[in-house]
Amino acid sequence: MTVSPKKTLHELNGLRLIAILMLIYFHYFALIRYFVPDFSSQGWEFIFNFADYGFTGTGLFFILSGFILTYIYWKPGSAQLRIAPAQFLFLRFSRIYPLHLLLLFVLLLLSMGNSKVPFTLQQWWVQTALLQSFFPHQAEAWNFPSWALSSLLIFYALFPSLVARLSRLSRRQRALLTGLTYLFILSLDAVYLWFNPDSLRSYNAASQGFYLSIIKFSPIVWLAFFIAGVSAGINFAEIQSSSRALRGPWADGIALALVLIHLAGAHIPYVFLRHGLLLPLQLGLIVCLCRQESRVGAWLKMPFMRRWGERSLTMYLLHVPVLYAFVSSPLMNRNRLGVLFVAYSMALFILSYYVDRYLVQSIALRLRRFWEQKVNGKAEGKMSLAGNSSSRTSALNKL
Repeated sequence: MTVSPKKTLHELNGLRLIAILMLIYFHYFALIRYFVPDFSSQGWEFIFNFADYGFTGTGLFFILSGFILTYIYWKPGSAQLRIAPAQFLFLRFSRIYPLHLLLLFVLLLLSMGNSKVPFTLQQWWVQTALLQSFFPHQAEAWNFPSWALSSLLIFYALFPSLVARLSRLSRRQRALLTGLTYLFILSLDAVYLWFNPDSLRSYNAASQGFYLSIIKFSPIVWLAFFIAGVSAGINFAEIQSSSRALRGPWADGIALALVLIHLAGAHIPYVFLRHGLLLPLQLGLIVCLCRQESRVGAWLKMPFMRRWGERSLTMYLLHVPVLYAFVSSPLMNRNRLGVLFVAYSMALFILSYYVDRYLVQSIALRLRRFWEQKVNGKAEGKMSLAGNSSSRTSALNKL
């Protein structure tokens, strides 16, 4: 199938890198507190205060996923994808599951004889099958960032049906649906705070509770973000050739508002900040970046941001195992946190580059060729979105 070229939205690659880095360093500093009992944030106050609210990158990640998948795979003017739904699911699965499985075995090796890496084999099968979404109380075990992949696989399965239904609605109806889902998750947060079923005295990222884990990790909550991204992606694909560029510093203003909200995060209830509260601003930033030139957009399009945005999902999967590899290092003490930060960041970036280039992309390409030869019976290299020669195999196709 021949696919016509589209505008490559490099800004979104850079924005995705920002979302992933927010999550990476949120987890990094949280684990440092756990592994260094006499930890002191003196000298690191500003970085810690900002990183403490990096969990908001989760919502941005799911919105971006819905938006970019729609932009790449939806065929405007129809209720169909550019490729068969089964092929779509196979392509997405081939990019995330092989590395996920490999890292579970790496963590299994790291946990042997190392009491600082507390994993149990009872939790391993849930992680292996990416079923954390159905067992949210186990979402923070092993390579715990992979809980997002568990939800993402559910969204991938729903994506063809979502696009088919949402594309039949008018823009006003899609906007209404987005608003209703937004109110739904805010209502869930409000009900949880009102009844406090976990009997918590305070709420923050470290708080634990059975019902809170459902609020934090349930795909029902995060589906609202994904639907918002899909709806916005359909709108943008429909109007991009005919609409005028937005005027005014909208993207820069929204980005500044998000930064200020993060700095004031201590004064905002945790469950609202984690879920829903930022959804309109995050969605607005994505749309504005696509529809106007801005200072923020120019920065996000820089080659470094673009290229590392392509590898951001690999970085996300690697960042916890890489940190666990440093657990027994002499750098893991309060007097060497600066050196540890630099060493960890360098190791993560270097390893992500080689793993993504020589492992993730290689496995994904082999699996795509398998699909061509064994399932579709097509000649090698002809599948849409499969080769480097295809205009669609841009950075955005590496979601």
